[in-house]
Amino acid sequence: MPIAPPPAGVEGAPNITEAIKFLHAHGDALGIRDPSSLQFVRLWRSRSGAHIRFQQVYQSLPVIGALLDVHLDRRGAVCMVAGVCHGRIRVAHPDARLPAITKKDAIRRALEDLGRGPRLRAQVKYYELVYPARDGFRTVYKIVLPVSRPLGNWVYLVDPFSGAILNSYNTMRFARGRVYLTSPIEDRSFTVVALDRLRGQGGLRGAHVTVINEDFPEARSENGSFLYAPDDTHFDEVMAYYHVDRAGAFFRKLDPSLERVMAAEGCIRAFVHAGDAMDNAYYDPSTDGIYLGDGGGAERLNDLAKEAAVVYHEYTHAVLGCVNPHLKGTEADALHEGYADYYGCSLTDDPQIGEWVVASAGKPYLRDLTNRKRYPRDLEREAHADGEIWGGGCWDLRRSLGAEKADRLVYESMHFLPEFARFQDAVLGIVQADESMYSGRGREGIAEVLKERGLNYDSRRKV
Repeated sequence: MPIAPPPAGVEGAPNITEAIKFLHAHGDALGIRDPSSLQFVRLWRSRSGAHIRFQQVYQSLPVIGALLDVHLDRRGAVCMVAGVCHGRIRVAHPDARLPAITKKDAIRRALEDLGRGPRLRAQVKYYELVYPARDGFRTVYKIVLPVSRPLGNWVYLVDPFSGAILNSYNTMRFARGRVYLTSPIEDRSFTVVALDRLRGQGGLRGAHVTVINEDFPEARSENGSFLYAPDDTHFDEVMAYYHVDRAGAFFRKLDPSLERVMAAEGCIRAFVHAGDAMDNAYYDPSTDGIYLGDGGGAERLNDLAKEAAVVYHEYTHAVLGCVNPHLKGTEADALHEGYADYYGCSLTDDPQIGEWVVASAGKPYLRDLTNRKRYPRDLEREAHADGEIWGGGCWDLRRSLGAEKADRLVYESMHFLPEFARFQDAVLGIVQADESMYSGRGREGIAEVLKERGLNYDSRRKV
């Protein structure tokens, strides 16, 4: 059966038709066994093309977490498909012998779970959905309770057969915390910020990150107050939450499809006070975790969680690992570090990274993207050192093109890297991104800037 067409009168019908044709033609390769299970949700036009979203349904019920995005370039050709579409759905009802509870029963159970005397401040919303649980698919009631006590927009997933609450969370964003916007050495003092996208339940668990303290039980606050002093163990938790969440929102603004793709991998976990006086920070793709060590103190490294650029650097590794998970090789490793340094610096608007981290060692910074390293003259065959070439080239583009345009181009170039990527492939990726989003108008300027780094654009390699 064909994919259900969009409603009559929807703008951009040719793009939508092209996306539907592509899914039918390549459904087997994409793991889409039943194209008729997809329904059109929306068309979004941006500078890089058209982005069309479909929702998978089962017997007319939307499937939670099953959104599929088809991306078309400015010429109208499909250039990317991302998201989740389950190959086969079988809805099991383990408690089918029990009578199904009613909508009113589900609402009552959710209200009871909130405690004594919840006060509604708007109308309750109710949906019936398909929920991909660990033991298989099941239908659920989704209840949304806008209440003033306890304050929030509380979402409940209730099993319609057993009446069990399968999940609940608060989507209202009103928590506050103390952080350094950059680091203790660059900021005069901490700043009180809003902690957005928390999922409720009193801890630092949100849409983009869950924070784990390896030394002590994690911070909890029922009133959304995470106002700790810098020497408190929980201060690092707030730093990790705020800056990972900010990085997550930043990258999802660059590419909305990241929301679904990274969610499919699971929420990133940020570990603070990781290891035993560990002089390191790293991203581990096997655990989808960012690990931030305390540093070894005098003449070694300072607490790595207290420098925002370090957090952004590690989160960029996670993004690139999601966008292009199969990169390998000496130059690919250097590109990984270069991309991570670039966004670590771009998000702080500072070409230097690690000022706080290496202060105890008597150094002014860890790396500086205003370096004058050239390819291949300054290759050292060490990923961080060689990454300064690519990171520096990207920073040069930022100074030439402006932060907003450079951020977009550098991100989009990640998609064009082959498995054994070399610096030349990254240059080609920048040029191709400019071609796709800006019709190649910046090609000459980009080539001129990168040429100063020894990163020459070879038009013969353009596909």
